[in-house]
Amino acid sequence: MRVALGLLHARHVAGDPALTSDLRAGALADWRAAAGTRLAELRELHEERAARSGELACLLEPDLKEARGGLRDAEAIHAVAAAWVAPGPGPRARAAKGSILDARHALHEVTGRAGDRLVRQEQDEVARVLGLADAQALLCHLAGAGRTIAYSLDQSLRQAQRSGSARRRSRPRTDRRPGSLRTDGPRHALAWSTCSRHSPTG
Repeated sequence: MRVALGLLHARHVAGDPALTSDLRAGALADWRAAAGTRLAELRELHEERAARSGELACLLEPDLKEARGGLRDAEAIHAVAAAWVAPGPGPRARAAKGSILDARHALHEVTGRAGDRLVRQEQDEVARVLGLADAQALLCHLAGAGRTIAYSLDQSLRQAQRSGSARRRSRPRTDRRPGSLRTDGPRHALAWSTCSRHSPTG
């Protein structure tokens, strides 16, 4: 699954660009052909990641990549859109991703190493690099971005599920007479996870 997601975002670095184009086209075709299975796996990964890493908007030391509403979820919005079952990220979601990427780059600049967890002792300096007042302002800024991405991904997954349900209802069942439609498919609702603290404080 992680390899498939990586191929969706494959970019040409060197060599024959036609090979990169063919690789990405093949990955997209495979992703769309197995969209039902792939999107179910994507939803499971999203839920496991949120349970393990928490919600970016509610954490005092968030993981900018793995937390719910972080960069992994931003990539997941593109993955859902690649299956042609939901639109891609809107301007607010793109801006939110940019904010988190900026914070991640600032964190790397401050620490001098790659990493995604924004620990307390680095927050004031990261805020300074980003032109924000202090750690509190930084966390509030990231909380807003995280909520935007989390909401956008939830909307994408709901729309994908509705699209899949519509396709199942319109597909004839082999155990009924020709022309009849299946209408008894199960429906599922994604739970909107919330946290008790809406504005993280230092």
